[in-house]
Amino acid sequence: MQVMRMIEKAFNAKRDHAIFESSPGLLERSITMFQLILPEAIKNRDRYWSQFGQDILVSTLLSGKKGGTFLDIGARCGIVNSNTVALERYFEWSGQLIEPHRESAMKAKSVRKSPVLACACSDETGMLEFVEFGEEPGHSRLQKDFKGRASPEDVERYSVQVTTVAEICSSNNYQHIDYLDIDVEGGELSVLKGTDLGHVSFNLIGVETHPTAFDEVSRYLERFHYLPRLRLGVDTFYAKDDVWEEITSRLPRLVIGA
Repeated sequence: MQVMRMIEKAFNAKRDHAIFESSPGLLERSITMFQLILPEAIKNRDRYWSQFGQDILVSTLLSGKKGGTFLDIGARCGIVNSNTVALERYFEWSGQLIEPHRESAMKAKSVRKSPVLACACSDETGMLEFVEFGEEPGHSRLQKDFKGRASPEDVERYSVQVTTVAEICSSNNYQHIDYLDIDVEGGELSVLKGTDLGHVSFNLIGVETHPTAFDEVSRYLERFHYLPRLRLGVDTFYAKDDVWEEITSRLPRLVIGA
């Protein structure tokens, strides 16, 4: 983790102005929590791999929980900008990594203990066209997630197996997951719609939400009582009231809002 880059990009007022305007208290809570995790980021900068400190944030919010469970949707190579590798290595977490990019999935399998599923996640199952960016694998996505916008011509395309979070949870008998991490370059809402939010509970749901998607994602999650609590970088973290109350009760020295 590059600490100065993390500090510089953790809060982008110009980019996220509309988000903070539409969600009162989100900016204040986010800044307060960022101040809490920053010393850990500086002290142990070689221990974490996330882009903005998401792994430190999750560990802090859950009080350094050991043996937690995660689902990492859009895991890339499992190391670079990973929000879950530190949880796996230092806090004994386990879970599933989902990555349709062929080379990235192979790399993830070689470096991670948790199973890597070489497929995509969405709100449907079957085979769908995947657009692979060679030089920027993290920008790869399902063709349908371009949402009407023209996709580049100089890319590789192939069909990939697509599953849902609901199917993953069912096949692994997951009824509760500590951290659901979603970063699929525009298909985040589709992944959430393929998640059985009524029957599987989550302590934290972290979603890459650019300003154009924040309201739509937040409205959908609110139907299941998950509300935006914090924002870090381009990720918004959602939690239910009871979980958030428990989290804040363990951090009495902070005044981070409701």
